[in-house]
Amino acid sequence: MPNDWTLALTSARELRDLYGSSPPDLSECALSHVHIDERGCSVTLGLETDVMPSSLPDEWRAKSFDTCEFFIAFGDTDNVRVQGWDASVANAVTISGSPGGCVSVSIGTGGVGMDFRAGSATLTRVRGHLASKAE
Repeated sequence: MPNDWTLALTSARELRDLYGSSPPDLSECALSHVHIDERGCSVTLGLETDVMPSSLPDEWRAKSFDTCEFFIAFGDTDNVRVQGWDASVANAVTISGSPGGCVSVSIGTGGVGMDFRAGSATLTRVRGHLASKAE
């Protein structure tokens, strides 16, 4: 069974409302956004997946959305390390930890990518959109 990375989030309610007890595995998500804010000691990641929710919102269905995008803000980050960057990091994100505990994040493999620890992980936004048109 895949690691339930949502257990590291302060609240995963919005994802759970959409996906029930089976949120997408991070291996099915692509990293689409990274924002490092040294002033606030935070890192925000944007991830997207074509694994659509079991409880598809009416608006998403009406607009034929085929991608779910969500953003996670990690607060009180430390030990941020970036070592190289290439396209391979997009599908290699690992989030582990528990609410109220230290959260570990790793992006990339083989020494290329980024890793850090955080004091909190908060889901800040979930949205659907049309990434490709069906043929």
